[in-house]
Amino acid sequence: MGDDARRYDLVLPDGSLAFGFNLGDPLIKGVTYRNILFGPRSTPLTTVLSGRVHIVGASFHPGCGFPFINHPLSEFVDDTVSLDLVLPEWTRITSEAIARARTTAERFHVMDLTLTKLLCKGDYSFEPVAIDAVRSIIDAKGFGRIEGLADSLGIGKRRLERQFAKYMGLRPKLAARMFRFHKAVDLLLYKPENNWASAVVQLGYCDQAHLIRDFREFSGKTPSDLFGEFPLMADKFLIK
Repeated sequence: MGDDARRYDLVLPDGSLAFGFNLGDPLIKGVTYRNILFGPRSTPLTTVLSGRVHIVGASFHPGCGFPFINHPLSEFVDDTVSLDLVLPEWTRITSEAIARARTTAERFHVMDLTLTKLLCKGDYSFEPVAIDAVRSIIDAKGFGRIEGLADSLGIGKRRLERQFAKYMGLRPKLAARMFRFHKAVDLLLYKPENNWASAVVQLGYCDQAHLIRDFREFSGKTPSDLFGEFPLMADKFLIK
């Protein structure tokens, strides 16, 4: 297919680790390997959809991917690497089983079984405080001071930062801003009674400029550009 037949999809960062087995045409420019580890992202990712699109994968809740790879997630932030290099034996077995499966349901059943076996065979020490910290930031929608979160969990700020680097890959403050950005997208896209001014107030942004800054950082676009493809969103943004 020519360039004019391609569709470019923007993937917003959410701090999740993901595995993907690509059974179709390439998704990302420059990525030739078929079995992909998508590291936790703090920046947007553009995928190119053309030709045959068929990918089977799994995305882990932020902070929950470490037990499956037993590597600090900070090593994979904003990167895509070959799963064959990180989990060679598991990737070989899983990719072969997925290729033999005849239906989408069977392929996802393969993923479920092999991921369960991978988790059960893992040799790692997991600290629940890391999950508690991530969950606290998500539940707070990015509100609150990181120092206060560390105190509430009974750990120091530096230990909290080390836990985030290991289990999520991102800095706590960056993660908090990213989760708040996602809440802003949710408010403005799915709740028509809101506009940019109400989002600023509800989510504790200092002003409109800080909201725009987060949209630019996490989507590469202004709010009006990001929602431009949604006609009902056009009148919500007076931002130029």
